[in-house]
Amino acid sequence: MDFFVYSTVVLSIWAALGPLVGVRYGHELAKRTQREHWINDNAKQECRELLATIASGFSVILTYHARSSSLPMTGPHDEAERRERDKVERDSLEIFYSRLFVSDELNKRKIRDRWIAAIRQYEKEGNGSVFAQEFATIASEIRQIAKDFIG
Repeated sequence: MDFFVYSTVVLSIWAALGPLVGVRYGHELAKRTQREHWINDNAKQECRELLATIASGFSVILTYHARSSSLPMTGPHDEAERRERDKVERDSLEIFYSRLFVSDELNKRKIRDRWIAAIRQYEKEGNGSVFAQEFATIASEIRQIAKDFIG
């Protein structure tokens, strides 16, 4: 077979198959990129939810156990206040177990354990500034986890 005939046949076949190969390869690239984007979006959303929940818990727990007379909830607490405090603490702990995309990073940094320790230490010692500092550190780390998913 003549070289020109052979190359014409090969080019004709490639002209028919080339676009199909390109479409298939493009589809795989788009699918992979779309999946990564979806995972990153969900991880950022999980971080937002986690931050909102522990911030709510921080506020209620800080106020409930405050020993300062300037805060409205100091002193004897009624049953509704206890239930609210218990609910926000439970919520702020349970949310760690429902994180799918950021759980490995949370576990690696021991954020849940540190959050529990901060709550227990505050209940025991009543030092709001230490509790606030640990909350700020934990919140900052959660924000960093979210930023790591951005890029």
